[in-house]
Amino acid sequence: DDGMGPLTTDWQYVWGGVENTLSAFRDGDATGVIGTDPSTDNLTNNTPMIAVQKVDIIAHSYGGLVSRWYLEQATDPNQPAGTSMFQEYRDVRSLVEIGTPNLGSPLANMVDEIYSDPLIANARPSGAIGIVYSTMMAFIQDLPNQGGPPTSADGLNPYPFYEDAALNSPLLNQLNDGASFNDDVSYSAIYGTDPKWPVYGGAINVNLYEDAEPVAPLGGTYFPWIGQFDGIGNDTVVPTWSAALPDSAFDSSVNDIHTNLEANSQSEQDVLGYLNNDSLPLGSAERAAADAADPAGQTGWNAPVNDQNAYAGGVNSGPGTEVSQAGLNPDAIVGVAFGAAGMPQTVTWNAYGDAGIHHPILTGMVQKAAVTAGVNISLIAADYPGSQNNDTLDANIVKYGDAGVYIDPNAWAAAASTDYVPFEISSLAMGRGLTQGVTGPALGGVQSDSAYGYAVIGYTLGALSSPYTMVNLPVYTPPAPVVDSDVTGAGGEIQLTLDGAFQVTDATNSNNNPFNLKIYDTSGDLLWQNIGETLPLPAGVWNGLALPYVFNVALLHDASGNIMGVNSDYAGPLNILQNFWEAGVTSDSGYNSGTAEVQ
Repeated sequence: DDGMGPLTTDWQYVWGGVENTLSAFRDGDATGVIGTDPSTDNLTNNTPMIAVQKVDIIAHSYGGLVSRWYLEQATDPNQPAGTSMFQEYRDVRSLVEIGTPNLGSPLANMVDEIYSDPLIANARPSGAIGIVYSTMMAFIQDLPNQGGPPTSADGLNPYPFYEDAALNSPLLNQLNDGASFNDDVSYSAIYGTDPKWPVYGGAINVNLYEDAEPVAPLGGTYFPWIGQFDGIGNDTVVPTWSAALPDSAFDSSVNDIHTNLEANSQSEQDVLGYLNNDSLPLGSAERAAADAADPAGQTGWNAPVNDQNAYAGGVNSGPGTEVSQAGLNPDAIVGVAFGAAGMPQTVTWNAYGDAGIHHPILTGMVQKAAVTAGVNISLIAADYPGSQNNDTLDANIVKYGDAGVYIDPNAWAAAASTDYVPFEISSLAMGRGLTQGVTGPALGGVQSDSAYGYAVIGYTLGALSSPYTMVNLPVYTPPAPVVDSDVTGAGGEIQLTLDGAFQVTDATNSNNNPFNLKIYDTSGDLLWQNIGETLPLPAGVWNGLALPYVFNVALLHDASGNIMGVNSDYAGPLNILQNFWEAGVTSDSGYNSGTAEVQ
């Protein structure tokens, strides 16, 4: 039945159970066997000893996977390497699976992602689940009240079951490769078709695939694919395509949810029918059907390409080890990321340290046909969540193979024209200005509304709209001068670094973007100035974009050891600051930085 440990070890419970059952029959201790004398029969004694050779396994859910592992993969550690455990004992006649995720369960991937990715853990569930539970983590942590805990004893990691039974799990791939199924065993399967799961003490019934999409705090779902791909055709936990066997002649469906399949009366009738049927397909027939459905042996017999592309199966470091890092394909998660740190809910851009052109990484999934022909994509900025005042920062038509468009070539090759492929698009541009607004090439020199001190960034790709990422935009203040060295005394130099940002006002000519830099002390005495400074403009800039500057400046001490200024010399120590001014951008007085002390 349902187990929570790794496939690579939990198969031993199956083997142990099989051997104990055989011993009970052979020793006359088999509970439930009718004795020869009804007057003394108490189901525990006076039972006949039966020289039984094999048992039939009836396995529910993960129990079917660990049973298959014993039959098809387990090796005897006390024998030469590679010695099949089952081939030594040959103690199973048939396996009847009930709701077994042969090809994995996307819900297992979602649980794995929740425990490894705060973005998904803190998202609100969609649909009716989101009315009761505020976060995805809160929902799955309440699963002990709904039929089974998702986490190990430490509460920090999912049970190995969730990793091993994840779609694309390397252990499931091993189980379902060209050597799958055992020629000496017959196989049959029962799968459920009721997708409505009772939650919150049975108060509501939900479709876990449609009502457990992770919704972003600012609106929109990070992963619509779980409902779009598998909302129909599941038993609340396992999709039909995963619970069915390759040779479906002896598969049957039951209109019930996953956890009720064992006790369902129709399931019991079907099990009895299978156990008394000598025509059940052996492993060789199942394997032949699997090979015919998938000659390449890559995706399993019925696993949809869309699901294969949407989920990450994790890694397996070697024989006998557990799977780790299963979850969602990060490129399939819909959203906007900045840099390699993942997809935050909020980022902060200072106008100097974060000045320049940014190419956010846009991720999601799109139909192969659309990105083959070319699909419109727009990078959008809004003033606040739900605002109707949206500005297009940049827009383009993107195709597979374009610069800044990455689609895994294996996913691309496996997909038909109507299948979905995950993408990374980094070809669109944006930035911020010196005021509290974001800007982009499509804005024509203006900036998005800066009244709120932040903007929310998303994208549209065809009919797909992403959740928003919030970009905080602090008021621009130049940073204080950095004192690199300060040699006091006559002729000594004070080496300073001034950094900050200026704003492009004429992207066509670098000489038409002058700005003034000055160094004052806090008494207003002018120590240094650079009037009408211009810098070369990098390619691809646009009006309204803030670009960084860095200048190295030297102040000198006179013969008396005073700090030399533009109009006079001043005895140290002094607290100094930099002043930035740009025509049409700053006020007449410009922006002043914080202070630094020089001697």
